[in-house]
Amino acid sequence: MKVKVPKNKHMPKTKKVQSAKKLVTAKKSLASQLPGSLIIVEGIDGSGKSTQLLILKSLLEANGFAVDLSEWNSSLAVKPLNKKIKAQRDPSKLVDPRTFHMTHAADMADRYVKLIRGSLRAGKIVLCDRYMYTDIARSVARGVDEAY
Repeated sequence: MKVKVPKNKHMPKTKKVQSAKKLVTAKKSLASQLPGSLIIVEGIDGSGKSTQLLILKSLLEANGFAVDLSEWNSSLAVKPLNKKIKAQRDPSKLVDPRTFHMTHAADMADRYVKLIRGSLRAGKIVLCDRYMYTDIARSVARGVDEAY
């Protein structure tokens, strides 16, 4: 595995090599802890992501692969709240975009803890209908600072 060492003229070369070796070791360690595969499909609403993932899931299972599917905004702990927020039409009661971002982050965290992590540890293929990148992009588009 080739590792591209970041250029940093303030760091001695030996430190750069040590830093790169630590990165490779960390990646190998993570891969041994989570031997499954994560496949993420991103796209706009109504573009057919869910349909394509269901087709892929059927094909993979038909070929003997263990597959789990994680859908966007599907955490039972958070989904009702997100639906209520999205249904709100009274401008005086609209939720701040940062708050809405946090509800989606909670959804992602809940799905990761309850499904994704365990499936990856078990060596399964996890198909994700959107991932945390969707939440970040939507939140930035709503005016939330990227660093938030």
